Amino acid sequence: MGAYHVFSDGILEYSGLHRQFLIERLAPFTLYTPTLEACTAAGCAHSEPQPLWTEEALPTPPPQTLSWLLPSSLWSPPL
Repeated sequence: MGAYHVFSDGILEYSGLHRQFLIERLAPFTLYTPTLEACTAAGCAHSEPQPLWTEEALPTPPPQTLSWLLPSSLWSPPL
């Protein structure tokens, strides 16, 4: 029985027996370079880094309300 190890930018993201897994905490529009290490009783083999870009984030919605602060001045008639 073998094991799989997935590294993203040198950080271990997954270690186990499953061939599918989920990497969390990804940032939008960011380049990641994951590598796979597959191990058996005979040893381990490494993949080349695979450059992957995450999708861009959705635009933020416009503000629901706007408030304006207008300058004010006080005027008094001359004495």
